[in-house]
Amino acid sequence: MKRIELNGRWEFRELDKGEWLPGRAPGSVHGDLLRNDRIPDPYDRMNELDTLWAGRTDWEYRRTFRASVSFLTSKRQLLVCEGLDTVAEIFLNGEPLGRADNMFRRWEFDAAPFLREGENEIHIVFGSPAREAAERARNTKSLLKWPTPPVFEPYRVTLRKCQCQSGWDWGPCLATCGIWGDILLAGYSGPRIEYAVVDQDHRKTGAVGLRVKAWLDAPDECRGSLVVQMEGQEFRSPVLTLREGKRQVEALTTLAEPELWWPAGQGPQRLYDLVIEWRDAEDDEPTDSIRKRIGLRKVELVRERDKTGESFFFRVNGRPVYAKGANWIPGDLMLERMTRDIYERDLRACVEANMNILRVWGGGIYEKEEFYELCDELGLMVWQDFMFACGLYPAERWFLDNVEAEVRHQVRRLRDHPSIVLWCGNNECEEGLKRWWKDAQTKKTHRDYERLYIETVGRTAAREDASRAFWPSSASNGGAGSASSRSPAWRRCGRWRARRT
Repeated sequence: MKRIELNGRWEFRELDKGEWLPGRAPGSVHGDLLRNDRIPDPYDRMNELDTLWAGRTDWEYRRTFRASVSFLTSKRQLLVCEGLDTVAEIFLNGEPLGRADNMFRRWEFDAAPFLREGENEIHIVFGSPAREAAERARNTKSLLKWPTPPVFEPYRVTLRKCQCQSGWDWGPCLATCGIWGDILLAGYSGPRIEYAVVDQDHRKTGAVGLRVKAWLDAPDECRGSLVVQMEGQEFRSPVLTLREGKRQVEALTTLAEPELWWPAGQGPQRLYDLVIEWRDAEDDEPTDSIRKRIGLRKVELVRERDKTGESFFFRVNGRPVYAKGANWIPGDLMLERMTRDIYERDLRACVEANMNILRVWGGGIYEKEEFYELCDELGLMVWQDFMFACGLYPAERWFLDNVEAEVRHQVRRLRDHPSIVLWCGNNECEEGLKRWWKDAQTKKTHRDYERLYIETVGRTAAREDASRAFWPSSASNGGAGSASSRSPAWRRCGRWRARRT
């Protein structure tokens, strides 16, 4: 697959106003404004108040790039955006490519009609998060609720955006926008691997069966195999004929004497390097590849009746593990400033403090790959919230469809990290529904809760990953008196709650 990398230097300005200033991707408008001395440090004293205008303003970013003849001969040419924050319109050479409205999704746009040989310009317009959220709130019939920190942007629950950037009790209100993930153009004439995941079957003999599944996008009919290289060994699927379009393919193998991954303090963190390729049948050359690093381990959420009610603990590789840890919130609201060195410093400090688990808190972000890679290496288990926190969210179809796509993408992206031991629906939304907002105690609000967290988030997570338990909320007792326990859908999905690897 051919690539044109679009990370790096961009230009930005307030929409249709003023001079173009140097910006970055990945980045944020607050970070770019700070580097250009256009705002004071928002973390210093009360400077937060002097930067609120940035989240209430529309911004635009642009850059030029060159496309070669060989790139343009690819049968498919896509603009791939791994993170747009949040409501964005994308243009290529002055022509609209599409819109995005969720910072937690991968967005792809067909660039072929507007690409040209030589110099091209990409232009992205970001709408004000504060204004966009308010407009959506006016057009929803759902009952919306959220706490009100001293400084905040209201209506945050209507946007699929890092919630704490709109103000929280522990941090400032920096409702930023920008290109916060990688951005590139992909050109390919053979199948492209969109996602690849690895299912594990831990057997009584100690052997582990591996099923590598890949989602392919073939621009034309072709023949070939899915090939997996694993530390000097190779296994592959039979030769397959793919028609144009998307298809899932698999390759299988068994490891007779695997080395297992353990949480910190329980054993070593053995990791296996994989290269997953689609190879053409004629010349056995790869058309695309993905690299992954996996750990082999079996995790169970053990919920058994006991004399005080019900147990709740993790069993890893057959051994009960006492969980010791903390919540993890974003280390910086200008997300691009969190580097691998900073992650490693803080995560090593967690291990040195004798922690073995962190909860990625639902008011922040699905963390960057470096975070999970380091948790894998250090043996830090991860309780992974989905990104909903302290609010009653919309439950209308436009919102649920967006959330379903988000959950599907994030579970496929993250599920091969051995550190992740649980998917959790939200942070404190059940608590808010049950205790904080007495006027929310209606059949409709409970039904909306079920539609969002049980039927959309929970069902999608279970469909994409059968190896981990799903829990409805942090915190939830999951039983009598909880919001979810009143749901027939939750009672029917008991298998999600006790899912075992």
